[in-house]
Amino acid sequence: MSKGKFVWYDLMTTDTAAATEFYEKLTGWGTTSWDGGEDYTMWTVGETPIGGLMELPKEASDMGAPPHWLSYIQTDSVDDTVTQAEGLGGTTLKSAMDIPTVGRFAVLADPQGAAFAVFTPNEPMPPKGDLMEIGKFS
Repeated sequence: MSKGKFVWYDLMTTDTAAATEFYEKLTGWGTTSWDGGEDYTMWTVGETPIGGLMELPKEASDMGAPPHWLSYIQTDSVDDTVTQAEGLGGTTLKSAMDIPTVGRFAVLADPQGAAFAVFTPNEPMPPKGDLMEIGKFS
């Protein structure tokens, strides 16, 4: 896996309007629509996207997943990381797939069941500045 290049967070929820209102008031984040053709909203700090918000996918809900945050961790190869995670006792929750013009991702769970995603961007990702600033993930 790559070491600390990029991390992204998605909130998957059953009520995106209530989640937007809550986190905007709590954190001061803004939102902007993603022009990728899906119902997806990006969290922003100023003009900088820092994460996303989407309806909890039906397939996740059907597997018993409650509303949750999902961390995306950059890796040099999603497919190699999936193979490595499975070899170490992890489980693939969503097989590797491409996000057109953005990159490739998969959703995994560690042997104890904690879910996370791995991501390989199509292009190098711009730095996000100081992640320890107020309102940003750390």
